[in-house]
Amino acid sequence: MELTVGENQISKALPLCEICKNISFKYKCSKCLLKYCSIPCLNKHKEQDNCSNRLYDPLEYVSNKDIKSLDDEKKTNNLVVKRDYEYLIGMDRTISVARSDFSMKNKYLNSYNNTYNNRTINKFLTENGMELKFIMQRGCRCFLLPEGSSVHKRNKSRYDNKLKKFQWTMNW
Repeated sequence: MELTVGENQISKALPLCEICKNISFKYKCSKCLLKYCSIPCLNKHKEQDNCSNRLYDPLEYVSNKDIKSLDDEKKTNNLVVKRDYEYLIGMDRTISVARSDFSMKNKYLNSYNNTYNNRTINKFLTENGMELKFIMQRGCRCFLLPEGSSVHKRNKSRYDNKLKKFQWTMNW
């Protein structure tokens, strides 16, 4: 390609994409610095060279000895600790976004007036459901914990059909 500046002509060859070798490159792989021009070329590079296009793998094990050797004298710029910190911040962000998405999608299920928002209803449902109705009218809300938890295993609350009464387990 030739560029014209006034009367002088400067011939300058721009480097081409190292994958397709047709177009000049626009991007560089952050891990191996390979030059590519588009997303299809990047995907081809990832498949061919088994490259993750990441400067580092956040899940890669780094020994204590390596961490100490990478530490600078002022103890201000440890890249491994910074990498781990950024990874944890990213995970925290992912979790908070997932929580907010879940609560936004299930707004109706989380509302206080919704009587069907807990799994206890099915456990305590009787023939006509009157006992449950009275419990809900009195403002008592029952929630079952996940089945694997130790508190769920200790919970002995149930409805006794013979006595027609609820037997509650309470922790104070």
